Amino acid sequence: MNTAALDEEIERVSARLASLKAHRNSIAPISRLPTELLVDIFLRLPDLPCKIIMNVCHHWHAISSATPALWTRIELHSWDRQHFRSQLRLSGGLPLTVSIRMLDSRRAASSVLEHAGRIASLCIWGRDEYVLHFMQEMRHFAFPLLRSLELHPAVNDSIGIEGNNVMPPELLSGRMPILLELGVYRIDGPWQSLRALQSLSLRPAVELPMHTLLAVLEDCPDMHMLDLDMAAGRALPGRCHPVHLPRLRRLIIRDRAAVCTDLLAHLVFPLNTCLDLIPQAVHRGADLHDVMDAVHGNLRAQDAPAIRMMHFAGPASNNPEYYFTITTLAAVDSTAKIDNVEENARFAVTTHPEDSRARTEIVELVLSALATQSITHLNIVDAALTLAPCKAALTFLPALETVSLMLGESGSCFCEALLDSSRAHTLRGIHVYASVPNDAAEHTDSFILMLARLLESCRQSGKPLSHLKVEVAPVKNLLRADELWEDEEEFEAYEAKWAGIRCLAQEFVWKRLAPTVIIPFR
Repeated sequence: MNTAALDEEIERVSARLASLKAHRNSIAPISRLPTELLVDIFLRLPDLPCKIIMNVCHHWHAISSATPALWTRIELHSWDRQHFRSQLRLSGGLPLTVSIRMLDSRRAASSVLEHAGRIASLCIWGRDEYVLHFMQEMRHFAFPLLRSLELHPAVNDSIGIEGNNVMPPELLSGRMPILLELGVYRIDGPWQSLRALQSLSLRPAVELPMHTLLAVLEDCPDMHMLDLDMAAGRALPGRCHPVHLPRLRRLIIRDRAAVCTDLLAHLVFPLNTCLDLIPQAVHRGADLHDVMDAVHGNLRAQDAPAIRMMHFAGPASNNPEYYFTITTLAAVDSTAKIDNVEENARFAVTTHPEDSRARTEIVELVLSALATQSITHLNIVDAALTLAPCKAALTFLPALETVSLMLGESGSCFCEALLDSSRAHTLRGIHVYASVPNDAAEHTDSFILMLARLLESCRQSGKPLSHLKVEVAPVKNLLRADELWEDEEEFEAYEAKWAGIRCLAQEFVWKRLAPTVIIPFR
């Protein structure tokens, strides 16, 4: 058989194989789903890139290509004209959501803004010269469908060019008639032109006079989310009056402590509004006193939502550049770590204590302003605490039932604080997180010894701990020589360390989590 004949036979077999694969795919259960149902499933997965859907099979490729609604969300990391035009073509004439996270070209402005009439949401991040050029070009177009706009230039010297970072007045005075959400960073503008916004994230290049900011907010009574980042100066006597925001659901303030206090004194909002406060340069309890006084009435009001859980977060450091956050939640969150204020959060305050004593002062000040008598769960997995702040926290938690903590010095300190208080005998559950091999080598033995003393005390009081759960996370630290445990014998030897503690709780749960790799902050 010559080469030509072989090639012909290979082509025939390949065609037959492709036909068999297509037939196999066609009889699979998912291939028999109605097209309308399959499209509905795709639309409910907004984080799933359409290109992945297209590459699964010919059937899905045909369906996704013929469904414009799947292509209306155009998300680019940097400017990619070909990608933009391709997705634009597939989206038909539907309203668009356009997001560019690292704008790196002036050419993007003309290509995107040519379709301004279709854009319903626009988010532009990137180098300041490109973002600011994009913003200036926007004044030549109308945005009849635009409901959400976010402009975020990166920090760069060129932002200081006079007038370059001022939003064109015509944009806010008529070219975006149904704008509901606005987010701007280091951009100035005629903010008096804002009307009827429901969400505002504002970090102006130059802070506004307090009375000007309050006047802007007064024109937005339907505001439900307000994020103010170094947005205003101090309130001047006689120039400011209270502003009512009856629909506000979340308020975030990052500013000097005195400005936070002034804003809280002049904004009137519902008791169930989530407050997220980041006062700057708060290194001691005294620095936070006026801020907590300003929210004390809201947090302790009789009709305020009860809080069920408290979360502490912050690394072990006496460096005031490091944060310490206290968060309260209206419902118990079973997850170990909370990176952001969750939907059911009621209050959060972030400080930068200069030492352990200052951290204790802040714990006492914040908890004394909260209605802590209803808190049943405490999560300190993300916090590095010494004995003093642990003891301070426990004096304000009479109903504490469950605590989640990290195996280590902080967890040992909290167990010791429980032993020294009357709270140990009311505790029902302890949830321990351990990362190995780090914690196994350094802290496990001392922690287990302290935990055993605590549980033995509970048992002798006639109220043994109901539930003890230990979750072990194999972790590889890329900046250390630690290696992931792969040998089952290593895990068995580590689990054996806990054998003597199992009988001290009515229920003991051991769980191994999936391995993770971390790159610590340096």
